[in-house]
Amino acid sequence: MNQFFDQLQEQLNAQKPFVVYRKPNEDAVTAVLQEDTVLHYVKDYQESGFVFAPFDSNSASILIPNKTIITTNYSAEEQTKSTADASTVNTSIQTEKEAHIALVKNGVSAISKGLLTKVVLSRSIEKITQKEPLALFKELLATYKTAFCYLWYHPKVGMWLGATPEVLLKTTNQRIETSSLAGTQVYKEGEEPVWGEKEYNEQDVVTQFIKNELADKVVNLKAGSVASVRAGKLWHLRTKITGVMHNNLKEILTALHPTPATCGFPKLAAKEFILTH
Repeated sequence: MNQFFDQLQEQLNAQKPFVVYRKPNEDAVTAVLQEDTVLHYVKDYQESGFVFAPFDSNSASILIPNKTIITTNYSAEEQTKSTADASTVNTSIQTEKEAHIALVKNGVSAISKGLLTKVVLSRSIEKITQKEPLALFKELLATYKTAFCYLWYHPKVGMWLGATPEVLLKTTNQRIETSSLAGTQVYKEGEEPVWGEKEYNEQDVVTQFIKNELADKVVNLKAGSVASVRAGKLWHLRTKITGVMHNNLKEILTALHPTPATCGFPKLAAKEFILTH
């Protein structure tokens, strides 16, 4: 295992692209390494590799081809307790908070005027840390066992590190499976979540969007019942949706991304609002 992470550190030191990830509820950690710094782009999703797509689907998706793949097993018990990190938050955070409040009010106004039904607005917080990227990735592995954890790097693009419970699309031959995941509340030990009308409506917006988008693109489209699922320290509402495609993967991905769970609804209007503001 140490050799695995040493190889990743060498890749990072040499400023060569790579991605390392672990799927939910698994111990296997996989890395895809690139030997040069060429930017490879996805053409039709028939390529084999790790795809990194931007929020704006009009921009190109980047591919790290499946040429050099290494794996190891890594369990949470192997993560040593990290020392306290002397992190500091950017001093402009209060100004950024005020700007975000103004943005949210702008979004609420757009909804009140009937321009949008939902819009997902976020803000970034800049934080200085002494921890190395691979050390942070190991902490994600230990903390988020049920999430997809990843560290993605390309010297011409940047570095991203994350853990997510969401699966945009899963395929087995021509069968597809996706899910609408929305509605959030904090997990409390020993307590089942109680959902209100707001959360059910929020989740239903995503469900109906997916069903409408896939109606003319797949056959045998089916939506399951709404269920509560735990993701780390949070609860979400989820509906599984399945169907059979006709070798039209790119069409389906383009239709789904970004879903109302991470963008809003109507999709194009919400996306334009986010990109503009």
